[in-house]
Amino acid sequence: MTKRILVATDLSDGADIALDLAKTIAERDGAELAVVHVIPDVGPVNMLFPQANEKAALAITDLTQRASEALEAKLEARLGGFPARVFVDAGVDYERIIDRANEIDADLVLVGSHGRTGLARALLGSVAEKVVRNAGRRVLVVRPGHDGPVISATDMSEPSLPAIRAGAAEAKRRGVELIAAYALEVSAYPPGYAAGWPFGIYWDGVDPNTVSQLREAAKSALVSACELAEAKAEPRIIEGNAAAEIARLAETTGASLVVTGTHGRTGLTRLALGSVAEKIVRLSPCSVLVVPVADK
Repeated sequence: MTKRILVATDLSDGADIALDLAKTIAERDGAELAVVHVIPDVGPVNMLFPQANEKAALAITDLTQRASEALEAKLEARLGGFPARVFVDAGVDYERIIDRANEIDADLVLVGSHGRTGLARALLGSVAEKVVRNAGRRVLVVRPGHDGPVISATDMSEPSLPAIRAGAAEAKRRGVELIAAYALEVSAYPPGYAAGWPFGIYWDGVDPNTVSQLREAAKSALVSACELAEAKAEPRIIEGNAAAEIARLAETTGASLVVTGTHGRTGLTRLALGSVAEKIVRLSPCSVLVVPVADK
């Protein structure tokens, strides 16, 4: 159960979805809610022209005031009087978001998505993905989506079990199916490499029989991982680039949420903290919940 929630907003329409969801979760769990808006730094201190520092100070004061007023109006419209701590900070957006999350010891950080293309996608990459990489706590990147299944993306290592458990809890809460997905990237391994290391399978090259063996072994291991996580899920083995195929699976199933971890040693998350999780955040057509290894 969530106790403390931090939601970051840039006052855009995309961030409104995150505010609405944060209120819903806070009401459901009886959690404390905090909201942070980050305005950019105006510039460094100028030792040669101190008058510039005065102008910068006035500019930041004016910007803070206007941002505070806009945020107050936004929260009145979206939260309808629901109590929330409000922070207006200046600095690097993702750093200030993480600072506030650490300060209040947030169980969950919500970041709204700006979209999937052009400048909007670049903005998403510059904030949400960096929060995912550096927060060290649950981060929910919020997008409008469907009402379909929850997908738990796992590499079946013990550190990935929290993501399966979190996915099972979300699926139960939403009353939808849970799909546990493992990405089998057989093309990434040269002949003779122990690509099937988690399953004890070796081969002299990629051939249909070997791939079939790997697929069956992976499915068996995935079922075992779900049992270990005490999660009832449909095991799904997908082949190809992990992040891209997880996003494709979310698209084709009309998923409402993808849950993934931030550490792992093989398969889906073998590139360690951030890399694959960030790509899933970038590519997914629905919301993504990123769960750290230490999550209970």
